Amino acid sequence: MLTLASVEVSRDLSVAKVYYSLLDAGEHKETQAALERASGFLRRQLARQMNTRSVPQLRFFYDDSAERGAMMSALIADAVATNTTNDDESGEGAAENQSADQD
Repeated sequence: MLTLASVEVSRDLSVAKVYYSLLDAGEHKETQAALERASGFLRRQLARQMNTRSVPQLRFFYDDSAERGAMMSALIADAVATNTTNDDESGEGAAENQSADQD
């Protein structure tokens, strides 16, 4: 499953950078090749819809930000789960520090 994440068009409308993401990241290379092969067809379809003199050249880029975000979330969750700080230990240390301050 392919999702268009964003499209950036140059000021002169000559180039459009199309960023896409995939449900299965393992199909990245095959999808990139298929999009490049379909570029001419997609440009013809755009030409029918656009009221401009020229249609931008399409350049496709894989957007892995969702994957990187999920990886960062997993790393954070793992760090929280393996946190060795124990609330009981920190409570005892605080009580000892208070009694030392009073002496």
